[in-house]
Formats: sequence, structure tokens, C-alpha cells
Amino acid sequence: MNLLIASLLAINLIILVALRIGFRRQLRKSGISYTEEPFITVIVAARNEQDSLPRLLASMTSQEYLNFELIVIDDRSADTTRQICEKIGDFDRRFRSYRIDKVQSALPAKKNALLQGITEAKGSILLFTDADCAPNPLWIRSISSRFAPGVGVVVGPSIYHPTKKSYFGRFVEYEKLKNIFLASAGVALRLPWLAGGANIAYRKEVFFEIGGFQNISKTASGDDDLLIQRVKSQTKWEIDYILDPQAIVTTSSPHGIKDYYHQKLRHFSVTPLFSLGLKMLSVLFVLSNLILYLIPLFLWAFASVLFPLMILFVKIIADHSNALVFLSSFQRRDLLYHSATIEPMLVLHGIFFAIAHHFIKAEWKEK
Repeated sequence: MNLLIASLLAINLIILVALRIGFRRQLRKSGISYTEEPFITVIVAARNEQDSLPRLLASMTSQEYLNFELIVIDDRSADTTRQICEKIGDFDRRFRSYRIDKVQSALPAKKNALLQGITEAKGSILLFTDADCAPNPLWIRSISSRFAPGVGVVVGPSIYHPTKKSYFGRFVEYEKLKNIFLASAGVALRLPWLAGGANIAYRKEVFFEIGGFQNISKTASGDDDLLIQRVKSQTKWEIDYILDPQAIVTTSSPHGIKDYYHQKLRHFSVTPLFSLGLKMLSVLFVLSNLILYLIPLFLWAFASVLFPLMILFVKIIADHSNALVFLSSFQRRDLLYHSATIEPMLVLHGIFFAIAHHFIKAEWKEK
């Protein structure tokens, strides 16, 4: 038993060290830039975003990069989003919008909206964000600067506005930052598996080279994670992750547990389409985390109480050390005090949603 637990700890620590090395490698790439300024199309799918859309449009008018256009796809909004979109050209002559009144495609709603934007796009590079986001004024320039020859996809971080002081609010902020850590480390380790649709860009030719959304058409989500996985497996294009502060997009945190619940269902709905190797690695990592954190519940199985407690202590320190790295990078060390409780909760939360999404259908904006 002791040998098995020690082996699980060793495997877990190897993965944690690899993730840390990968994250630091991406951090060291900050400031690297490619000076060409291609024409970029920013695409936003919006549904019932009357409160958020004006803020996004204001952020886009403040962009320092000038060689771009903005396309907003109003997907059957029932509020005043339609009226805002109809006057979108008043904000900037580079802005235009399209309305979807009825979905006539087999694609899920959000992918269908994004595809219309892609079809109308004039840019050679497509940059995506969400209607409730507020990009940094240097956002487009930062993303553009990483499109060196051979780079087909650039992913950037999106973080929540640090407004909620509740434990739930701190939990979702911590999880968001950890996902950035995992996603950027994966790219550095040449195992891209996680991305966010609120801040991702790719060449238009790359999108069509992998067959667009057709091969990932059965899930409500996946226009980000599954897309970069297919770029990696089906093409020779490089994938980059930019951690520069100027590339950050801030977004609204979930409005409550129900909103968060539906959001996670969408995110986890894509996992059955992950490659076998990625599934096996994920299962190994999650199960090793679970067993190591549950060790105190099985003290009776050990001849000495000291051994399992030492294993648990090493595990907590290792997770705390990695948390210090990624939280410090985003000036959120205030969340570090919660890592000892949030980390084991994230393990249970991941297992729950990995099971729940099989029984509950995930939809974009519940429509």
C-alpha cells in the first residue's frame, strides 16, 4: 500500500513540475513580437447582451491597433441587443452586425453564430471574444504580434472582474486563473488541450484546413478546446499562448451557482471528444489527486499514521507552490490563502461535472 501511494505521489509531482516548467516557459516569451500588422476580424456572438454590449463596443473603439473590423452576430436576442446592433456603425465605421432570427444549420447555436461571422469576415486572422468582455486597449496589437510565420493559433487569458468577496466568488476566480496556468503550460509542453472562446485567434485558412466546426459539431461548446486540439493533430501550424498583461480580456463572473453550473456543463460536454491519450492523462492526474487528498480517510489501512500524513503534506505544499506561481503572475496572491481548501474541491468538482454532463444537455444561453 505504501509503495502504491508513494508511486501515485511521484507521478502527480512529475505532472505538477512539468506544468510549472511549461507555464514559466510561456511567461519568458512575454514581449516577443512580430511586427507585421495583418487585417484582423474580431467576431462576437451575442444573445441578450443589452447590458454588456455597450461596454464591449467602447473597449473596441479604444483599441490602439487600427487595422481591424468588428462583426457582432445577434443570435435571436429578445432584449434590446437587436437595437444596439442596428446602430453599431454609429460607434465606429469598422463595426457591423448581422442578425440570426432562425437557426437553419445543424450546428449548435453558438457555433452557428460564429460561423456566420467567419463567413462574413474580411480579415486573414479571426479574433474572438464574448459580448460581456472588456479587452485591454492593446489587446488586438498584443495578439497580432504573436502571429509569426508558421503560427496558426494564438490563445490569450481571460479573467474575471475581481468583484465578489464571497467564498464562491474567490473559488471561481481561482479556478479561472488555474485554467490559464494549465492551458498555457499545455501549449508550452506541445500538448494544447484547453483554451477559452473569450480570447482566441486563428488564421482563417487554418479554420478551413481543419474542416471548420463540422468535425466538432455535436457539442454546445468546443469552438476553442477541440479546435486547438485538431489544429495540433491535423496540421503543421504552431499554437502559441500569450501571457502578456496587455493581452488580457476581463469578463463577468458567473451570476450565481446556477449560472456557473450551466457554464461548466458546457465546458465538460466536449471531453468525450478528447483524444484517448489526453483522456488517459487527465484520468491519471485526477485520480492521483483524489486518492492523495483522501488519504486521511483511510489511515486504518496503514501501519503508521505518519506516512499518509506526510504524503498529504507534500501534496498540499506542491499545489500551494504552483498556486503561488500563477497567482503571483496575475497579482492575485490574496487568493493563495484559499488554495488548501479550493484545490481538493476542484478535484471533486471536476469529477462531478465529468459525470453530470452525460445526463444533462448543455446549451448556449439555455436556448
